[in-house]
Amino acid sequence: MTKKSNIVDFDQAEKNARRRDFEKDSEARSRAEELKISLLQQLKELTGEEHFIGTSKDPLQGSHLIRPCTEIWIY
Repeated sequence: MTKKSNIVDFDQAEKNARRRDFEKDSEARSRAEELKISLLQQLKELTGEEHFIGTSKDPLQGSHLIRPCTEIWIY
């Protein structure tokens, strides 16, 4: 009987897993984009107005002024 070598190349396994995840994510993004375009076209046909889908604003985006104001307040 010969023994099989159970050596696993984790680097290659990780690369393969990342590639599969990326392919799944890209397929999901493309399906979501197609659905969004389809819905926007249907909405335009129903209402006759142009609409868009945007993302919500990050609540921390405007916080760049907080640090200078607090520094001035301390001094």
